[in-house]
Amino acid sequence: MFLLRNAIRDYAWGSATLLAELQGRTPSGRPEAELWMGAHPGAPSGAVPAADPSATPVPLDELIARDPQALLGHAARFGRLPYLVKLLAAGRPLSIQAHPTLDQARAGFAAEQAAGIPITAAHRNYRDDNHKPEMVLALTPFTALCGFRSPEDAARSFDRLAGALAEHFEGADAGPGTAAAALAATLRAGDLEAAFSTLLDPEGGWTAGAWVQDVVAALRRAPRVLEEDLNLSTAVGICEHYPGDAGVMVSVLLNRVDLAPGQAIHLPAGNVHAYLHGLGVEVMAASDNVLRGGLTPKHVDVDELRRVVRFEALPVPYCTPHADGAGRLVFRPPFEEFRLERLDLPAATGATLTANGPVIAVCTAGTVRIDSGHDSAVLTPGQSVFLGAAEDPAVVRPGDRDAAQDGTGDGTGAGTGTRTADGAAATPGTLFAVTLP
Repeated sequence: MFLLRNAIRDYAWGSATLLAELQGRTPSGRPEAELWMGAHPGAPSGAVPAADPSATPVPLDELIARDPQALLGHAARFGRLPYLVKLLAAGRPLSIQAHPTLDQARAGFAAEQAAGIPITAAHRNYRDDNHKPEMVLALTPFTALCGFRSPEDAARSFDRLAGALAEHFEGADAGPGTAAAALAATLRAGDLEAAFSTLLDPEGGWTAGAWVQDVVAALRRAPRVLEEDLNLSTAVGICEHYPGDAGVMVSVLLNRVDLAPGQAIHLPAGNVHAYLHGLGVEVMAASDNVLRGGLTPKHVDVDELRRVVRFEALPVPYCTPHADGAGRLVFRPPFEEFRLERLDLPAATGATLTANGPVIAVCTAGTVRIDSGHDSAVLTPGQSVFLGAAEDPAVVRPGDRDAAQDGTGDGTGAGTGTRTADGAAATPGTLFAVTLP
């Protein structure tokens, strides 16, 4: 068993408080967007033996490369640790985005390699050759845009918008009002792709910041429309963070999803989405391939995005768990790279950690003790461990908070667990564990 030292990515959309609050520390003063746990070469975790927490961390991808069969077991068929785990903390909306299929990722990566585009180049689309199906489970109230609404529902929103614009411009029959009415007609004809492309067309008016500002100004003068239409209200809120961005209006085409803590959604390849606000556990295939369409200062490649998007209306892909023993919920999205378990541990109970290959486990509340053969660790929120496929079955139980204080204290490591928790000292805890299906 290895304690993980994990990097926090400071993307601009990150929350200044959510991760710090979970870890019980003072905020850094910078945006803190994602805490990565895994072996992706973009930010591999540092791994130290649980028996020797003062050892120098070794990048997890390097550690796995030394003995992939022992650490990955049958997951070695993927050629890597097949998943990446994150604590994601959105303080403002992420980009409108979609992810490629495995074949698209391999082809796109190979083409950019052949073209000599550096992996770190800002205009690069494919940073690895893997797909990125993913799921997110809410730890706080969590809001997202996920997949296309039905064209009929989206058409009604653009009809309302056209009416608000006509009133705002005193019946003017040109500019954004006419464009909104035309989009409504396109959607009533069932053509999601044409509507999506129109909104992101660099030659069209919707990509001009003035148009989007006019739209939002008209909506702010029409409170009844905002009360009636959650998607238009959402667009106005997004515009506060990205004034003039074409992605503001793309959001009207998408389902808004409000997750309560403990709820989850899964996102297959081609699903257009954007996370808007909240803290969650995110699990994905080990990839960093993102095609963006707005709400970002980063590279946007509309043509490549359109090539990977699935232009079909779908219901919100909730990922419903099933109970598997006392305090254990199992989330099985339809992907072969991972499944997610949640274990809620009252003060006097324990459970065996399911291991179908390598495991990454992270504590999100309370204190959790993990015992695996001769190794043990006590985790507090934000701390995590990696267990190789050849590891003895691990037992998890509530941990002794005093023992956890034997750790690094920086929110990235874990205590050694040298003290045995008893019923009086143990505190309830929550652990999320990721392994193969």
